[in-house]
Amino acid sequence: MLTKSGYTPALAIGVAAAGASLIALTGCGVGSHAAAGGSGTPGSSTSAAASGASGSSGSSAGSTSGGSSGTGSAPSGETASARTPECAASQLRISYTDNAQIRDGALDGMSKTDNVVTFTNVGGTTCVIQGYPGVAALNAKGVQVRQAARSGSAVHPVFLRPGATASSMVAANTASCNSPVSVPGLLVTAPDQYSSVRLGAAGDMCLQSLTVNPVVAGDAAGLVF
Repeated sequence: MLTKSGYTPALAIGVAAAGASLIALTGCGVGSHAAAGGSGTPGSSTSAAASGASGSSGSSAGSTSGGSSGTGSAPSGETASARTPECAASQLRISYTDNAQIRDGALDGMSKTDNVVTFTNVGGTTCVIQGYPGVAALNAKGVQVRQAARSGSAVHPVFLRPGATASSMVAANTASCNSPVSVPGLLVTAPDQYSSVRLGAAGDMCLQSLTVNPVVAGDAAGLVF
């Protein structure tokens, strides 16, 4: 498990009501037909009766500029809905970023806890990833206690050649409540997929301000240092 630089050991989060059932979530992206979705307007959140974490791509336009080797605009003029297949959960490795600047504290601040989650193509062919990952905060028992609301900039397709990476920012403003809680894990689902991955401690967060941005090319969630 990779924890962000400077985080204290994770503590359990109290579940809001005894006996609350597990919130089922799903991630959505290119060509999404999930049970629940939405327009993809930043700031909204979704849930659906499937295992995973919530998210939706919204509308798409254009293509990204390459953020890392092997990522960027569609090869040979392809579009997100043309010949390049969507990235399946089985060909994506989901983890916290290994970007050295971010791991050394470049995102640390007085009022926010930010994490960058990456999606690396471990398959043998190019695929396209687009939209909002599903993200949910977990308590110490692995129960989902909060879904991330969609936020950030416009949605664009990211074409991942084998070994290439896309990433998304997950944030929570610790100034928005009096008592931030330590989040021992995040449940993350790639856009338009249902199979989820549990990541390790995410830091102290005000859960009501938990947000996720759409995926962009590279391992720094589009940030420039």
